[in-house]
Amino acid sequence: MMLWHGGALAQPNKVAQRPQVTAADAAATLGEMPLSTPGPVRVRAGTAQTASDAISVTVPLDLVVLTEPVNVGVISLTLSYDASLLSATACQLSDALTLLRCNIATPGQIRLAGVAPRGIRSAVNLAQLVFTPQQSINLTAPLTIQLDVVGDVDGAAVSTDSQAGTITLTCALNERCNGLNVYLPWVNR
Repeated sequence: MMLWHGGALAQPNKVAQRPQVTAADAAATLGEMPLSTPGPVRVRAGTAQTASDAISVTVPLDLVVLTEPVNVGVISLTLSYDASLLSATACQLSDALTLLRCNIATPGQIRLAGVAPRGIRSAVNLAQLVFTPQQSINLTAPLTIQLDVVGDVDGAAVSTDSQAGTITLTCALNERCNGLNVYLPWVNR
């Protein structure tokens, strides 16, 4: 019985030796196809400051290619936020990717995924995220990003990092807010 192993036929119970390939050999074998460079690609959430009684606040979500040869073709991420402080009300998608989808149905999470068959080689806006403050409170709410998949146009994984964002809620000038409301009964004498 013959087994297929690592591109060569192997005998059962024998370990197939993998040939050593240098970067020059790989480049010559691939010809014109560029190798995926594990240069950093950053996904960053913006920051915003608003009065806690504001109707909404908008924060950008951007993709930044920091190394020239990287050509991002696919992305999938989850942005997390404190659902007791904020409610995601809209995800206004850019046209930076050919197919881009956003899901805000789960409180505390925004899921975004997309593909760009021709690739992205520079900084682009992925979406404008719209939140509604849920409380009158002086507080900074973090927006954290978990990158599930970032790959180049050939499907190879790309080295990435993320930059968290924040939304700072501040009380209106004449409003006294600390997140606690005490309601006392009205007494007429």
